[in-house]
Amino acid sequence: MMNGSDHLRPQPFIQEHATKMKQEGQDVTLGFLNHYVEALEKAVAESSYDPPMYAGEFRSPARAPLLQDTYSTRMWIKLWNQRVEDMLLRKAEPVSAYLWYHLGHSYPTSFLETAWKWLLRNHPHDSICGCSADQTHDEMKVRFSWAESIAESILVGAVKTIEEASSPSDKSCILAFTSGTSLETPVRVVFSQPGDRTVKGLQAPDGTVYKVQQIKSKEDVFLDTTVGMTIAKMGIGMIPSRKLMKFYINDFYHYDGDEPGLLELRLIVDSRPVGDFDIEDFRKQAREVINSKRYKKIHLIAMHSSQSVYAAVIPLRPWAFTKLSPVDETRKSASSDTFEASKNHVSNRFYSITFNKDGTFNAVHKETGLRYERLHAFEDFGDRGDVYTFGRVEPEKVKAKNVKRFIMSNGPIMVEIRQTMTLEVFETLDDSREKRIGKVEIPIESTFRFYRDTPRIEIITKLTNTAKDHRLRICFDLPFSSEFTQTATHLGCVTRKADAERVPDAAELERTMSTYAEMPSGIQPQKRFIRVEDEESGDAITVFNKGMPEVELVDGKRIAITLVRSVGWLSRSDYPDRPIHAGPPEETQGAQEIGTDYEYRYGFLLHSSNDPLYMSAEHGEAGSQEVIAIALDQAEPNASLLEPIIELSNPNVKISSLRVRNGSVMVTMFNLKNNDESTEMKVIGRVTNVREVRIDGTTRRDHSVDESKVTLGFSPREIKMCILRQAGLSYSIG
Repeated sequence: MMNGSDHLRPQPFIQEHATKMKQEGQDVTLGFLNHYVEALEKAVAESSYDPPMYAGEFRSPARAPLLQDTYSTRMWIKLWNQRVEDMLLRKAEPVSAYLWYHLGHSYPTSFLETAWKWLLRNHPHDSICGCSADQTHDEMKVRFSWAESIAESILVGAVKTIEEASSPSDKSCILAFTSGTSLETPVRVVFSQPGDRTVKGLQAPDGTVYKVQQIKSKEDVFLDTTVGMTIAKMGIGMIPSRKLMKFYINDFYHYDGDEPGLLELRLIVDSRPVGDFDIEDFRKQAREVINSKRYKKIHLIAMHSSQSVYAAVIPLRPWAFTKLSPVDETRKSASSDTFEASKNHVSNRFYSITFNKDGTFNAVHKETGLRYERLHAFEDFGDRGDVYTFGRVEPEKVKAKNVKRFIMSNGPIMVEIRQTMTLEVFETLDDSREKRIGKVEIPIESTFRFYRDTPRIEIITKLTNTAKDHRLRICFDLPFSSEFTQTATHLGCVTRKADAERVPDAAELERTMSTYAEMPSGIQPQKRFIRVEDEESGDAITVFNKGMPEVELVDGKRIAITLVRSVGWLSRSDYPDRPIHAGPPEETQGAQEIGTDYEYRYGFLLHSSNDPLYMSAEHGEAGSQEVIAIALDQAEPNASLLEPIIELSNPNVKISSLRVRNGSVMVTMFNLKNNDESTEMKVIGRVTNVREVRIDGTTRRDHSVDESKVTLGFSPREIKMCILRQAGLSYSIG
């Protein structure tokens, strides 16, 4: 018997009661769960009982509520958690490992452990699920902020280390780092270059030149202040040379401000001196302006020279750095592929997209000719439930109003279309909680990114929630029906039946001792993507996301991803979906999310059902991750950084993490598929042994490295942790 739970502390008097309950033939002992398991295993071993074997996810509410609608409670938690996790796992840790291994830079163990500590303290089940009191979740914001700030500072420091380790050169380059994809799946690389420099393409290490597209210009301002003339005169005299703080003044200009007596002064600076800047001439002109007495104050802005921001779509080696070289010309493409775009229509070699008046769009998959209609439709039902369980209230109603579109960016590699609208939905429920009443408007802004040479469509949607007691979802209707989904988990992918579990008849309920205290639903958890296939047409769709864990395949033909679920109660027991309490019957108005601003990143691609599963996984990563792109101006990166620490030959085997533990590189990998796989692992030259370890650090198996290569076998969905060992060094794992 359990004593103590997530809502009840162990009772201090239980020891005394256990003693009183002892009687002949009955022993009552106070212990821990491991004691119970040990006693159970011993009893089974001493008897002839052959216990049955159960396998699967055990996602049935037959004997206990699943409470899986917590996947969408307080969605800001899920989005923020994924953002910090990606920053640590996909960027801060692997980049720091490269700097440690190749440059001898100190690995920031204490900072990373502290960041993970704050993130994991937001992971108790009531915390990460969003199903606790409002104060509990308000406190989570501080921990998320701390973890995120540490990760950001690690990355800023890493960039500085890379810049300092670079050597002068007459050419500039971009050093890019990405994870989770492969050379088969191109990713979007965004980088900056000086505004006066012509950039037409990026040259990859194999000599291929990829076109770039300018997406915006920016000025990097690091000092913005307004001072009186006395302070200005003192400041001019205190500048000892052209160096201002950490930067060099390379140019300046001034002009009259908008208001009388105001002088606008601009200093153009850089980390390196460029050109012959005469500091004495600058002082002379400054004194003349000050002594003219025409001005009463100076508005000073010091900034880096104007920067142009470009984007390119390039296949990069995963979990490694790649050097890309800007070029000022590209070869004319011999391709006859079309890429046409207007604010209402986009066509490339993969699909033809046409937007509808209500903000949805139709897509024709050119490979199969199959037509998808009203993609990206919003759905909104009332919710009379609580933070644990959704309680649907009809009617479903969303009215799209004031739909407007315009092209943000249009060029040789992609087009971005911005669409704004308002959604008119019901405001709340009436006092009976059985009827939807009132009207409110939810502002929506979606940016759609279509590429010329990849089928991936990326979407960023922003909204501010203004309604109560409702669930808002974004939907993708399919021109076919399927009974199954393939859904990504943290370390793999699982095939699930799409329909909700059927509640059996009374006789079967009695036989299986099932009660179904919570009604089954089709809701399922996802990590990065969901894939649905049509066996008849051979068509398939993959919908990916970043931090949106609740998904459902409705009636076998509508993929619905939850954006917002607003509720005002911790627990209720007055609705049929779960007519028992799952927690204290308290109000939680914070879970209504009124006035909360959201930004969602997701997208999809239409493809063939014959395309491998890893393709869906890689596009999911490419569409939800941002590539680290470091612009090295007139500098060459340290050559050793371009040596991959690890490369895998089988794309079905994925790397989950790359980090340093106790003086060694540790890599975690998993088999994406539900069948045996093997992969050749190529490791960096100094590694002589690869040791498979268990999570407690004990050794499973040692593999000798032969010509920098090791072959590893994986059982279905197996996870492996490996230490890359160098000769003559001892290793341990904590």
